[in-house]
Amino acid sequence: MGKRVAVVVGGSVAGLACAHAVAEAGWEVVVVEKAAVPAGGNGTGAGLGLDAQSMDVLARWIPGWGLDAATLPLAVDLNRATDSEAKAARTLTRDEGFNFRAAHWGDLHRRLHEALPAAVTVLWGHQFLSFEAPDGDGDGDDERGVVATARVLRTGETVEIAGDLLVAADGCTSSIRRRFLPDFNLR
Repeated sequence: MGKRVAVVVGGSVAGLACAHAVAEAGWEVVVVEKAAVPAGGNGTGAGLGLDAQSMDVLARWIPGWGLDAATLPLAVDLNRATDSEAKAARTLTRDEGFNFRAAHWGDLHRRLHEALPAAVTVLWGHQFLSFEAPDGDGDGDDERGVVATARVLRTGETVEIAGDLLVAADGCTSSIRRRFLPDFNLR
């Protein structure tokens, strides 16, 4: 059996970060993303708060990014409660040593995409449809643990992607999560 293959469904920040991590562990990765092209680093998305550990990992994946110059400090964590009837507010917690930084979603996505290693293939314009975990005969003849099916949006063609691992990074409306947890509702 060759190199292990992970199929990551979703090519947003979480999916690309997962692709980096799995490739770093020595796997090949195929990312399935319905967007036709990567985000252009424009005004799309919001800011993301990054803790010190996240910054260390990003510095390893995106060498030379200049994370301190590309992010803004979030120096104080402040949680406040407001009583609208009394028209009063009070501080519940305050952490002066918060040490988080904020990155713009589009910039982080673009840089994660540009820094993907050769072991990662991104299938832009592919809409995930379903997956199956085929029953193998156990002889180990290059069997894969999962087969994902996707539609190529440009042509309408249906393709299958075989892998050893399926990662659901397809967001809050995840069809993969619904298959495993059909009664789970997000709050």
